[in-house]
This record gives sequence, structure tokens and C-alpha cells, in this order.
Amino acid sequence: MHVNRLSIPLIAALSLPLLAGCSASGAASGIELLDQPATEADALPSGSNAPDIKPGTERFAAHAQGHTFFVALPADEEDSASMPARPGVCIVVAEDDFTACGGLPMHAMGISFGSVQVVPDDFDTSALTSAGWKQVHRNVLISGLHPAP
Repeated sequence: MHVNRLSIPLIAALSLPLLAGCSASGAASGIELLDQPATEADALPSGSNAPDIKPGTERFAAHAQGHTFFVALPADEEDSASMPARPGVCIVVAEDDFTACGGLPMHAMGISFGSVQVVPDDFDTSALTSAGWKQVHRNVLISGLHPAP
């Protein structure tokens, strides 16, 4: 394969966004909320089960129709009950004991609550909101949300 000299800077420039997403903490993960100091509001409700998040990284994002949404960092391999270490972020729906982790943007669905999208700070949500998604936090959008029992 022949690569001309003009292609190398183009390839390098196109690769920067991919490399920038490799870190797994706070603003580097695309969610500035994860860099904020924890407050009382950030504590998961008593009895919530979220074994796949790194303890102490959960941050309250929104409350809608009886569901409380938190963002968090994924657990390190030694902290996780069932998953190895991985990059990205997690969404926790506290009342449903639901946790999903992955890269951004991330879409998760649960039978008991509906659909949730987690997006980075600089994400243009206009296409999602035009398609009926409701933005409940800078980084969290919901669709088809079922009221909590």
C-alpha cells in the first residue's frame, strides 16, 4: 500500500478524537460532572445495588417519573462483582438496580424504565431531542420512560 505524504497529517488529525476518548476519568471521559466533588445528593439511595461502578464516583444526574439517574466510572477489575476493567462511564438507575457501562455516547434500555442515553459534555443533542428524547441533564436523555411503581 502506498501512502502519500499528505495522508499522514490527515490520518493523525482524524485519530485525535479516538485517542482523546481513551482516558476513564472525569472530563477526560467526556463528562465534567465526574470531576466534581461528591455531595450528599450524589449518594445512591439506601438499598441500591450497583456493583459494577467504581465506589465513590457516582454523581446524581436527574430524577424523572420516579427514577433517579446517576453517572459513574466503571469499577476497576478488583472492585467489580462481574465485569473486568473497561473504559467509559456507567449509568445507574437507582430504583431499578440497573447499571450499564460503556463508551460515549451510550444507549441503554431497561424493561422497568425505558431508554436512556448518556452523552459527553460537547455532544449536540438536537437530533435526539428532535426525535422525541427528553434531555433531563446535560449528559442524560430519556425516551419512553415508564413511571416507577
